[in-house]
Amino acid sequence: MYIGDCLDLIREGWVMEVRHIFREGNHYADHLANLAHEGTNGLVRLPNPPDGLLPSLHADALRHGKLRF
Repeated sequence: MYIGDCLDLIREGWVMEVRHIFREGNHYADHLANLAHEGTNGLVRLPNPPDGLLPSLHADALRHGKLRF
């Protein structure tokens, strides 16, 4: 329903920019999407980041980049 919500906001005068980012370009979203495929349907709240994301989150906090091709 997100598209419908966006269209409603545009009709109300909001200015929006929509961009597509490949999952490979966003490590966190890719990891969470993979977890979703393994899990059950519905909303899942994570009290803490999944263990698989902790090394990347730590590197980001230290501003250590990672090149992706």
